[in-house]
Amino acid sequence: MTEPITGPKDLIKSIYYYAVAFFSIIVFVISLHGLVSALVRLTISPEVGKFGWIAPDFPLGPECAPPLSNTSTAAACEARRENFRREQGKGARGQNYVDVAADLALMMVTIPLFLFHYRGARRNGATNVN
Repeated sequence: MTEPITGPKDLIKSIYYYAVAFFSIIVFVISLHGLVSALVRLTISPEVGKFGWIAPDFPLGPECAPPLSNTSTAAACEARRENFRREQGKGARGQNYVDVAADLALMMVTIPLFLFHYRGARRNGATNVN
C-alpha cells in the first residue's frame, strides 16, 4: 500500500509525474495518427504528397504557358510535366518512409517514458490523497 502525500514537496512531485505521463500519452496518440496517415499515403497514388495533390504545372517555364502555339511545344511541355510529377512523387514517397520511421521511433520513446512516470506517480502515493 502506498503512503499518503504528506507535504507540498510530495504533491509537486506527484503532479510532475502525472503531467509527464499525460503528455507522453498525448505524444503517443499524435505519433500513432501520423503513422497511420503515412501508411495510408504509401498505399495510394504516388502523386499524392504530404499536404495534398502535387501542383501539376509549377516550374515548367514560360514556353509552357497557354496558349501553346504548336504541337511540338505542347508535347515537350507534357513530357516536362510528367517528368516533374514523377520526380516530385518520388520525393513525396520517400518523405512518407521518413514519416513512418520518425513516428515509430517517437512511439518507442513515449511508451517507456509513460511507464516510468506513471509508476513513479503510483509509487509516490499520489492516489491516496485524503
